[in-house]
Amino acid sequence: MCIGAAKIKPDGWGQLRQILKTTRDMRGRYVHFTTLVAARDADLIRFWVAIGGTGARVMGGDTNQTPVHGTFRWLQADIVVGPVPLGADHISYGFLLWGKGDVWVLDPHIEVNTHDEVRNIPTLPVTLKTPLGEQTHDPF
Repeated sequence: MCIGAAKIKPDGWGQLRQILKTTRDMRGRYVHFTTLVAARDADLIRFWVAIGGTGARVMGGDTNQTPVHGTFRWLQADIVVGPVPLGADHISYGFLLWGKGDVWVLDPHIEVNTHDEVRNIPTLPVTLKTPLGEQTHDPF
């Protein structure tokens, strides 16, 4: 998937998101959003996860405190939030590009984990790390 700015000096943002209904087995567990990301001349890329219930956001996390921008080849982005509360009825996750540039994501997905499983993800709640191996296509 790719989002790119149509103008040299855009004033705004574009985003892609996915919304999932929660299931009983998600409650009390942690939501791990992970994707590979590459960018070219991006002003700001923001990844996020929100857990909602009855029309309101219950909890969430994003990369707002860890700015992602510029030009780089494939990195892995991770966000973990939780535990999923009893009142949650949906999980929303995605990414946006604010301003100019291009951003590519590969295999964005959600995993539902126990507390012990998410403790093995380094430097939570947000990480950007180079993936192991060369299993991805070069977007440039």
